[in-house]
Amino acid sequence: MEPIHQLKALRSMVIRSSGAVPASRNTTSELSDYASSPLRWTYDILLTEFNGLRLEFQTLLQSVERTYGYMFAAVGAIIASQIISNPAIRTLDRHPTYYLLVALIAMWFPINNLILAVALTSGGAYIRDVLAPKINHVVELATKVSSESSGVNVDDLIGWKSDVAELLGNESRNAVRAPMSWDNFDPLLRYLTKGRRLLLIIMYVLRSSLLYAPAALLVTRFFVLSSHLSSVQIILLVVLCAVACLNTAALSSLSNQVSFGQRRGPFRNRA
Repeated sequence: MEPIHQLKALRSMVIRSSGAVPASRNTTSELSDYASSPLRWTYDILLTEFNGLRLEFQTLLQSVERTYGYMFAAVGAIIASQIISNPAIRTLDRHPTYYLLVALIAMWFPINNLILAVALTSGGAYIRDVLAPKINHVVELATKVSSESSGVNVDDLIGWKSDVAELLGNESRNAVRAPMSWDNFDPLLRYLTKGRRLLLIIMYVLRSSLLYAPAALLVTRFFVLSSHLSSVQIILLVVLCAVACLNTAALSSLSNQVSFGQRRGPFRNRA
């Protein structure tokens, strides 16, 4: 089929799905020649995009793991430097301002974590709000027509059984009936009870707080060595506090957006 004919056929399918033309007979003919139909062309493009995003997520998650690995290495180096006597460390102790400068550099850990979290959240929101509805629409269209032509129930065609996702309640289970439902299932299962929700929130806060450990250790060492503060040191401390507060506020705002999306996003339990 020529590209122009594919586009015309795809346009006709969109018109039929909107109710302008009865879709059952024409859509059945599309499915009968599925190998060359615009329906498969659209579905393959959506799956290719989804697989590309999955690879990007894997790269981002590996970057998050490396950030924590570098953080623990930095903490170990800071503690070891205070235990093992070293001429360079003694020189650094005579100029404690350098500890503040290094602490400012160590703020890379929480800032980088925030940047990665934004990338992951944006990609996840795109899959949930844009890509998943498109894929589910194609699947729903195909299974509905197949069900009408074969007489087989739609739930049997998609493999949906009454005991699927038995860990969830009945209302929550309906939210994961569509094929692209991982982003619904995951928060519903994680926050199944208020006790589990509170525990996970505390653990997430503690994990994010660990990224400030290198900077906190360096600032603590600075106060141990300094008997008074100069104007430069005060400015560095103010900058450090400002960066920490802005990063924490941004991460908190991002968490609120994620929570809002979990409550109000499409294919989710709105109760």
